[in-house]
Formats: sequence, structure tokens, C-alpha cells
Amino acid sequence: LSAAFDMLAPQMGELPAVDLVKLLLAVSGFGASALLESTAKEAVIRLADLSLTHLLLVTQGLAQGLDPTHTCLQQALEFWTSKLRAMAAAQLAAGGPKGVDASRQLTVEQIVKLVVALAPTLQTNVAEARAGRMKLVERVCSQLVARALELSEESRAVLRGHLADGGALAESSKRSELLAALAKRPDKKRLRSPSPGALHKGHLKIYKVGAKKKR
Repeated sequence: LSAAFDMLAPQMGELPAVDLVKLLLAVSGFGASALLESTAKEAVIRLADLSLTHLLLVTQGLAQGLDPTHTCLQQALEFWTSKLRAMAAAQLAAGGPKGVDASRQLTVEQIVKLVVALAPTLQTNVAEARAGRMKLVERVCSQLVARALELSEESRAVLRGHLADGGALAESSKRSELLAALAKRPDKKRLRSPSPGALHKGHLKIYKVGAKKKR
């Protein structure tokens, strides 16, 4: 990695966003290194320029390779708080998530992935960063409560784990509300329409009645 650092470090600021994300994901698997530090810092500088999908991938890369208390992860956490605030505002203006363009919001399953990636950081005991952590937790839980019916069974199980005592979301003021929302299931019942056979029989009866009247 040291040879790669010597080669890539001078060009880091010129890498396209896609290549920067790929590099971060690649080096994060090797743990702490000068190349990871350099890549992480460059990625954090560019957070505002990344799409939501790339932003999520960057967060996963940072979480995989860096200590949960690392400055870059704290900055990513703060950035996500502002992103989710803007997302909630867009949903409110559009009358709900369905009215917002997909490029401007995370799917509910992506929000679960965000929780999983940031869980170690959200569970740190750094008192100075607690206020920032809780802001993100509340934003995340608000989204999950509103869109719980969209969650898969696997994601519901994951979230219950993070809502348990000591979990990443355990201190949320919406904990009880979210647990209740996770217990609900989508109503799959649909109004039954008459079968083609039933309609056909109905038409036959009408025809016969009409025929009798003509007689």
C-alpha cells in the first residue's frame, strides 16, 4: 500500500468521484494505512458533490476501515444529518416520499444500510459528539417510522437489534413508536373483482329476463 500511496496521493484530488469511491472501498478492507487516511480525507472533502448512492458507499468504506471515533466518520455523520433533514423537507413539500424524485432520497432499505454502517460510530461514548449522534438517530428513526411498511422482514429484524438496549438507535425518542411500526405488516387484501365466469352468468340472467318480457 505504501507504493500505491506514493503513486496515488499526488493525484487524489483529480480522481473522478467514481474512482475515488472504488479506491476507498478497496483500501478500507486492509485497515489503517496512509493511503486510507488520504483517500478518506479526500472523500469527506467531496461529500457535497456525491450522489446519495456514492455517499452511502463512501460511508460504508469509512466505517469499514476507520476507528468509529475517527474525525472523517464524525464529519460523515454530521453530513448525513443535513442530508436527511433536506430529504424530509422535500418529502413534506411533495406530500410524502412518493412525490420526491428517487435521486433526491434514500430508499428505506438504504437507510437501514446507513444505520448498519454507522452503528459503531453511533454507539461510541464520546460525550462531545453525543448531540450530533442523536440528531442523526432522530432523523433516521423519523424516516423509518413513516416508511416502515416498505421494510423487508430481514431489515425489520436488523432494526429491532439496533433498537435493543445498547443498540445504535436505542436512545431515540421514537424507539417505542418505531418498534410498534415494525410490528405492523402491509395489508395485502384487495377487493375481489367478479370472475369472468360470474360476469358471464350475470349477463345470461339479464338476457333471459329480457327474453321473457318480450314474450
